[in-house]
Amino acid sequence: MQLWTPSKTVNLKNILLTGASGFVGQNYQQKSVNMDQVTTLSLRQKAVDDISWTGIDTVLHFAGLAHQMDGAPDENYFAINFELTKKLATAAKKNGVKQFLFLSTIKVYGECSDGAIYTETSPCIPTDAYGQSKLDAEDYLRSIASDSFVVTIVRPPLIFGSGVKGNLDKIIKLCDSGWWLPLGSIHNERTMVSVTNLIHFVDKLCGEKRDGTFVISEKDYVSTTGLVTYIRVALGRKKRIFSLPTPFRYFIRKLKPNFYIRLFGSLRIDSSASVQSCSFEHTASIESAIKEMINAYKHK
Repeated sequence: MQLWTPSKTVNLKNILLTGASGFVGQNYQQKSVNMDQVTTLSLRQKAVDDISWTGIDTVLHFAGLAHQMDGAPDENYFAINFELTKKLATAAKKNGVKQFLFLSTIKVYGECSDGAIYTETSPCIPTDAYGQSKLDAEDYLRSIASDSFVVTIVRPPLIFGSGVKGNLDKIIKLCDSGWWLPLGSIHNERTMVSVTNLIHFVDKLCGEKRDGTFVISEKDYVSTTGLVTYIRVALGRKKRIFSLPTPFRYFIRKLKPNFYIRLFGSLRIDSSASVQSCSFEHTASIESAIKEMINAYKHK
């Protein structure tokens, strides 16, 4: 079986990309084999009714309201992640678009349990407006899918790479401080995906006009300790980590349970079925992707 590689030409034309100014969208324009075929669209500046659909073959819908750690009104998530997606997809189908790829999230599964390993077919039980709004959008897209309107849904976990924002950017800055960090001996298993592998996976799904729901992740899990170590090595810093005594971990778990889960808990996804279904090969290792991320951080 011949495996796809990102250097191979994929016959895609006239791609409409939303969320082009975001983390994934910017990387897509730099890394995709189809970047010469991309027309970008800002849904903040142009209404769906004003879009020119002439010749558009594929929509990559990356725009959305990301999960806000400090919280956001529930109605904002549903207005952007669900209602806007619904309106865009309806217009796309009406105007003859052949494929609509939606970037969803693993948050549709809800608060992932340490003992579980999630796949494309795992039950979706979202516990917040972000996850529910994405799942509602998924359900609507499936309801309008047809042979002439292929719907592709991708559920990524934490995405890392050049220009990353949010909590991971904060972790990088913390690692760059040189301080001793109480993040040693954490033996959890966290699923992540590099933005490079995500984009090449999207290219693969679009190149083959694949329909259905897919998950994508790195081949290996990463512990919190391992992630911090990777980052500090890439920064050229000393590791400088120590293990937090058990009583302190207990207090964190009691006082800040959600923070404790993100720091010490596991979140595991098995993307082997998605990867094998289209003979996809990862093109970047965790270590190389982290090095690229840190290089971009140093030069921003």
